[in-house]
Amino acid sequence: MFLYLEGVNLYATIYDTEDLSTIRGGSMALETLAQRAQAALGGTLRGQGASIALLEFSGPPPEEDKIRAFLSATPQCHFTLTWGTGETEAQAIKAARDRQFSQLATVVLPAIMAGVRPCAIDHTRPGTISDFDLKEQKERFLCASVADRRKIGRVGRPQLFRKRQPQPPQSFEDIAPEDAPGLKPNVRGKIAVIVADGMGGGDLAKAYGTDTAGFSTAMAAFRARLAEAIEDWASAEGLIYTDKAGVAHARVDVLMWGGDDMTFVVPASHVLGFLAALQGVLGAPFDKDKGTARFGHRIGCVIAQRKTPIRLLKKLAGSAEAALRDAVTPEMRKAGVSVVSLDVFESAPLPFASILDHRRTVYGQGYRSGADAVLLSHVAKMAAALRELDDEEGAILKMSQIYRLLDVARLSRRDLCSKAADEAIAEAMKGHFERVKGTPPDMAAWENGWTGQASRGLALLLAQVAQLQPYAQPFTDERARVLSEAVQ
Repeated sequence: MFLYLEGVNLYATIYDTEDLSTIRGGSMALETLAQRAQAALGGTLRGQGASIALLEFSGPPPEEDKIRAFLSATPQCHFTLTWGTGETEAQAIKAARDRQFSQLATVVLPAIMAGVRPCAIDHTRPGTISDFDLKEQKERFLCASVADRRKIGRVGRPQLFRKRQPQPPQSFEDIAPEDAPGLKPNVRGKIAVIVADGMGGGDLAKAYGTDTAGFSTAMAAFRARLAEAIEDWASAEGLIYTDKAGVAHARVDVLMWGGDDMTFVVPASHVLGFLAALQGVLGAPFDKDKGTARFGHRIGCVIAQRKTPIRLLKKLAGSAEAALRDAVTPEMRKAGVSVVSLDVFESAPLPFASILDHRRTVYGQGYRSGADAVLLSHVAKMAAALRELDDEEGAILKMSQIYRLLDVARLSRRDLCSKAADEAIAEAMKGHFERVKGTPPDMAAWENGWTGQASRGLALLLAQVAQLQPYAQPFTDERARVLSEAVQ
């Protein structure tokens, strides 16, 4: 018999505040759900993820009262958890799904009685637990849910930063400070929220047959390699630094870590380097001893001001990741090819429906889902090409020329995802090259070299280039790339 448990309704139980420690603590509590369930309920752990536990029992599963007692204990009581039992794994998962549909879609909050102040962080539940606000240097009152999650989240993930064990960032201002030295104004104070979801994990598991323990060991080794790559990259970029008191701090955070679902927050100034660091692991075989393929991921990345509600950014990055399904062919999935999309919010209003609303506002109504995807293996090459645009002598096109070419399409009221826009820009480029350089370069090769994908249309490509170029060259002085000196 099997018992399946899963945390659901995460936007109301994880991303219900703007406090980074509370969010981190909630996700960390769910990530250890499997271990707590096994300790309390027994059985053999057959599967786990960022908010999932699968237990197998040689006899009947635990009584319902025992399961409910576990779910009502701390910290499980702060989350919406669905569960189900069955003779097979599939039956247990189906039972959990059926139960989920009968549960309330919202979290039932305790009423705030007269004379009781609301929680200082979620502003909704009764604030009954005294806490000292280090930033404001005064007492405040928190609800039990926030207090419990913050207690967990005040300590960083030991499985992620294994070498230096830095203090995690306590706010989004810690990740992207407004006064960070050496950053260009249009990059300062911005964060990148990155949602990654694995593709083909079930196919990888087939290589292990009935050896589920072997697959779990390989998955743990994969996550360890990924954690090491992230930590090494962050240290090299000065995003893990030591202050004058000798305490290590991090300017990168993980909001979800487990299974094949991951959510990261990094300074927008370093997002392209972070994606390139992920490729170092995702581009290698999942388990070279088994001869397995790569573990491909869809990665949605959203860049915006750090004060943008994290719940909205997480939702947009998640919808960007989901939209990449249209860019992944069966051949790419089988080969474990990872793809990424990048969306930048400058002055454009943030959409509340989906990322497609934003893209059709920026690129035009002709935009099709997945058209702006980039192969993760090409991110480093794309970043180098973006930096070359600042080279007044060597660049095929300069940034000022790219802006003018986009104006050619926009002033003629053409959709940037239309053939007419591509033709208008191509004609303007042809005239420029004939006047200045004699003959135009091989533009098809130039286009495909950016992203590794087949041509998406010249106008769409130039629109992406114009948005992303500041994040490939975010520093006024390259010596400012390592930010630790300014903080110490």
